[in-house]
Amino acid sequence: MATPAAIEVRAETLCDLPIPFDEAGSGDALTIEKTVYMLNNGVGKARSNRALGVRETPRWRTVGMSTGERELVDRHAATGAQIRLLQFRVSCFGGVERGAAWVDDVRTRCEANHGNVGRRWIEAIVESDDWTEVQKQYDDAKAWFREQASGQLMQRQAVYFALLWVVECLAFHALGIGDERGATVTAFFQTNEDVQDEIESAADRALESVSQWVGSNADAFPGLSPDANGRLITRAKTFGRAIAGVRHKRRVYVLTSALRERFDREGLSYGEAVRAWRAAGLTECDGKRCDTRLKFNGDRVRVVALSCDALGMDPHVEGDDDAEDFRE
Repeated sequence: MATPAAIEVRAETLCDLPIPFDEAGSGDALTIEKTVYMLNNGVGKARSNRALGVRETPRWRTVGMSTGERELVDRHAATGAQIRLLQFRVSCFGGVERGAAWVDDVRTRCEANHGNVGRRWIEAIVESDDWTEVQKQYDDAKAWFREQASGQLMQRQAVYFALLWVVECLAFHALGIGDERGATVTAFFQTNEDVQDEIESAADRALESVSQWVGSNADAFPGLSPDANGRLITRAKTFGRAIAGVRHKRRVYVLTSALRERFDREGLSYGEAVRAWRAAGLTECDGKRCDTRLKFNGDRVRVVALSCDALGMDPHVEGDDDAEDFRE
């Protein structure tokens, strides 16, 4: 529940230290996604000052950690955000459910001893003069984790697991924490592989968004039916704000303006989505455009035409059999 500017200041202040976020899942999903990008990029937003110059841009090096009752980003988030996160689902500690007394005891011990391990860890790190062997272990670990990964997402994240694996090995020798062969990180990797979703393209995420939109808002996408003169019309007289498109036979015709507005709210790229849909043959297009012009109820409008098959929906069977009746 923090503003991006506050997070920037916090990251800059804690440069070279981890940044913890408690219950980060309670924040806005799109804001969290942008925060993930910002923290990983290591640089804040460029801003001007009162003299019309440029303020000094905050910079940092950090690792963010958070807890929450839901995923920080899911498969509907941007691909870059998915790749930049390792998310572990933990229901209990050590395979055993712990009671309130155990939690209170852990909290008390942490309050009494926090900071000691960090100091010892830093001292162990700065005492090392030769990192050649560690670098080799890191390179070998990256290759191993990528080889073991079953999907593209896990392969992209292999570099992070390799780093954690090396850190666990170092922590064992320096502090007696973890496992000498990085068994803890390896177990997390193998467990995470079973629950991680494959990377979903922006076009697929956009297509699912439209499918949910149409399926949950039937009034916004009425079917076409013939009037007394045989002309295909909707139940609405005009395309007001409540109408986002129409359904006819095996296609859904979404108003281009309504689609752009929805994608803007959801942080999706309209251009990227419709170009991918066109390349995959999911849309009807006018020439080089990714939409088409149709005439409904006497109004000429531009729409993006998507097949019901692509949206995972049943075709609309009501109305005239000739879909060309309303095409301009």
